[in-house]
Amino acid sequence: MPLLTRITVAVSTTSREGRRRPAPTPSRQRPSVKTLLAGLEREQLQALLLHLIEQQPALADVVEAQVHRVRMQPLLRVLQGEITLIPRLEALQR
Repeated sequence: MPLLTRITVAVSTTSREGRRRPAPTPSRQRPSVKTLLAGLEREQLQALLLHLIEQQPALADVVEAQVHRVRMQPLLRVLQGEITLIPRLEALQR
């Protein structure tokens, strides 16, 4: 499940007092989180994320772990051989 989906689910099911809210009823269809976020600009997304973390401080750990994972993706691709940082010798000889 993507990070923002998990955060939204956690926040939408917990009140400010920390009590669980009832899950939305099937008769009340909500747009998907992806749809809700699609029209937002970078600054709006960042402000939303920071607001959610202020309301639910435990989310900071989730965000930190996800940011670390995302930043490691290019390195993992290099280590797995999907990306080469040094051009192949044949390409340099042409």
